[in-house]
Amino acid sequence: MTWALILCHGGKFIVQVYSDLKCVYSGSDSKYVIRKKSGGRQSNCDRSKKIMTSVGSQMRRENERILQEHIDAFMEEASALLDQCKVIYLHAPGMNRLVFMAQ
Repeated sequence: MTWALILCHGGKFIVQVYSDLKCVYSGSDSKYVIRKKSGGRQSNCDRSKKIMTSVGSQMRRENERILQEHIDAFMEEASALLDQCKVIYLHAPGMNRLVFMAQ
């Protein structure tokens, strides 16, 4: 049986595809997108308050964009294997879920 595990939370992403218990594909990435002391993603803060202009907030925004590009690339690379999966386990809370539900 072929199955997949996809985790996307807190600026971290991993996709793994297994055939029985053997990992046949693995891709992961991690970016700085979380506001450390205030908590939450930079994009969530931008939606709820005035837009911050600090260097840190600019870095987090850029890293969110880059992470999204990398997620798209990993998902495209694994798409043939994902199509064969009987079960796909997805953990992507909050705004992360929209990334995968749109695909």
